[in-house]
Amino acid sequence: VNADGTTATLTKYIGSAADVVIPETIGDGLTVTTLGKSVFINNTIITHVYIPNTVTQFELYTTEFSDASNLTSITVSEQNPRFYDKDGVLFEKIIGGILLVKYPEGKNENKYVIPKQVTHINERAFRSIKTLTKITVPDTVSEVWQQAFSNIKADIIFTHTDASKVKIEYSAFNYLQDGSRIIVRNAELKAAAEAAMRSCTNTTVINLADLS
Repeated sequence: VNADGTTATLTKYIGSAADVVIPETIGDGLTVTTLGKSVFINNTIITHVYIPNTVTQFELYTTEFSDASNLTSITVSEQNPRFYDKDGVLFEKIIGGILLVKYPEGKNENKYVIPKQVTHINERAFRSIKTLTKITVPDTVSEVWQQAFSNIKADIIFTHTDASKVKIEYSAFNYLQDGSRIIVRNAELKAAAEAAMRSCTNTTVINLADLS
């Protein structure tokens, strides 16, 4: 129960159902507004989570779905004022744009093109995904946060032609696996990508301009 006495935080899912519908209210009419930082962490049972219109915040934004390895989709009520989904991927409306919050770790796709309206990529948005081999980042993305791409093996392709239009935080590329490639279009962005790598094994940064 939150401090206001009328709302609640869902702190941990301990059920056995794979298809989870988060309730709008719980207990004695408490409105469920928040997902706790450990609510689905390390959960290997869930395959789908539905977020109602009442849930408008996460406690941490980075660990709520971490290591939920069989989660294939996250969907959101169309009446939710803050969050929405597209093809099972979770997004948030933020000041100044759209945040890609989480790509489900169990989603079975080989390629993913981030939608053009996305401006920010969340921490751990693409983490521990086994099937993705190609991720395309549109030039609308202005910020890539820490550990956005973590523990995956993939080609990460930036379409930006102006390196000043995107900020890549340190460790945005975190523990990329052998054979991963970061593909950019100019020397400045190549330098920025290389500076943002942490503990990446045999990961190559390719500047397409060098190949022309």
